[in-house]
Amino acid sequence: MTQNGFCLLTGGAERCDNYGIAVLGLGWMETLFIGDVGPFVALSWFANPCLVFSWAFLLGTGRRVALVLTGLATALSLAFLLGKSVQISEGGGPSPITSHGAGYWLWLGSIVLALASALLMPGNRRVPA
Repeated sequence: MTQNGFCLLTGGAERCDNYGIAVLGLGWMETLFIGDVGPFVALSWFANPCLVFSWAFLLGTGRRVALVLTGLATALSLAFLLGKSVQISEGGGPSPITSHGAGYWLWLGSIVLALASALLMPGNRRVPA
């Protein structure tokens, strides 16, 4: 959450101050600009709720649901790599993505780790009463 998620070109200069906490809090707003930024960027944020719900199912007995949710989260987070631009203000147009920062790769890693956990989780795990 403290790492830069991506860099973008705005006003002729590269800007690399898109920290994870801000992207988590405001990233859902990209869906309002799906026509400008495209589906890969606009829908990638939804990997976050998929990940959170998958954690709940990983802690419980929902291996299949956790697999589906982590698979979807992985696909959505990888889709961001195909995105070309993001909307950083409602007044201006989209800004081109120039690179992906450590925050993006850590986020992706946490999702892949959740997917691996779901894959390795025993099939008929019982919760002790």
